Amino acid sequence: MRTFLTYFKLFLFSASFAQAPKTNLNINGDLVPLGAFISKVFLQRQAYNFEEFGNSLILDSATVKDGKYSFHLFQEEPTWSMLQVRYDAKALKAKNLKKPSLENNIIELVSDNGAVEILTMDTIFKNSVIKGSKATDDFVKFDRSYQKLYNP
Repeated sequence: MRTFLTYFKLFLFSASFAQAPKTNLNINGDLVPLGAFISKVFLQRQAYNFEEFGNSLILDSATVKDGKYSFHLFQEEPTWSMLQVRYDAKALKAKNLKKPSLENNIIELVSDNGAVEILTMDTIFKNSVIKGSKATDDFVKFDRSYQKLYNP
């Protein structure tokens, strides 16, 4: 019985190391002209299974301070993700501005390990410059060319 318990403990100990490694993901963004009008940024993951296709899951949110936001999280595999902004209605109303359309409030990226930098120099969040890993850069190039073909 003692031998069995010893082997069982060894099995549990070794099984605890068999988990999939998680990678570190850092997303840092700078909303140069929009910082005063955006209150939050949401990091969302697209659903992959058939039952949930088209739905997204909010993984995290960041409050915009001085036009900057950041996300720091761990994930097990690269994921197709989206960032969506929430505008501050009072700030928009004070400047007599209209809230941009939903499609202009979202950017897509592949979130894999490493750092992703997002710089918004335009008044439209969708036109942000995204720099990061090779997977992110390839996806951004593909998405921009796709948008040019189907949304001239």
